[in-house]
Amino acid sequence: MGKSTKLCLKSRFGWLTSFVFRSCDARGSFLVFEPTTAPDHLLHTAQGCLNDFQTLYKVLLLKTREHPQTGVSNPVNFTKTGDLMSEENKQLLRRWFEEVWNNGRADAIEEIFDEKGIAHGLSEDPANPIKGPKEYRPFYTMFRQAFPNMKIVIEDMIAEGDKVTARCSVRGKHEGDGFGIAATQAPIEFTGITIVRIANGKIVEAWNNFDFTTMNKQIGRS
Repeated sequence: MGKSTKLCLKSRFGWLTSFVFRSCDARGSFLVFEPTTAPDHLLHTAQGCLNDFQTLYKVLLLKTREHPQTGVSNPVNFTKTGDLMSEENKQLLRRWFEEVWNNGRADAIEEIFDEKGIAHGLSEDPANPIKGPKEYRPFYTMFRQAFPNMKIVIEDMIAEGDKVTARCSVRGKHEGDGFGIAATQAPIEFTGITIVRIANGKIVEAWNNFDFTTMNKQIGRS
């Protein structure tokens, strides 16, 4: 094992203060760190070489088991920074469902959905998808009025490159007038899958496939 070097950094992250660098094999293709103050949920593995703070800033840390070659607890290996982008994209989609739909914060639509974004599979005419927050709001308002306490749960999520896929379950009760019929108080439960493409921290395109046929049957809407 090579020599250890301590690096102290003063950054915008208060917890990011000290790491211990250790080479882990003869190939020199990995660097292993032991975070001393990083929160557990920010630990991540990555591969490559740490040359400057910009590289470090882009790396998300994820706790791992003790490294078999070095014996270092909670080692961190550098992998490609694409892992960080995928994680950030997943967090954005989680925020979309939690803030916009589960918490009913309509203002978050503009914050997360790009002004030129396209949402497929939500309009009555497949050839004319919803475009931008301005067109998305009427669809959103209709749903929230009909199901004011609806909850969307992400059951599975996969990210690759600039896309994220989520398998969701939707539950609620038809407590408000909407969809052309009066409130029925009928419970709803259906599933769906969405694939979103993200650029510059916003959703720019989404392909939705939710089981609205089952939902309509549950509220007695033909």
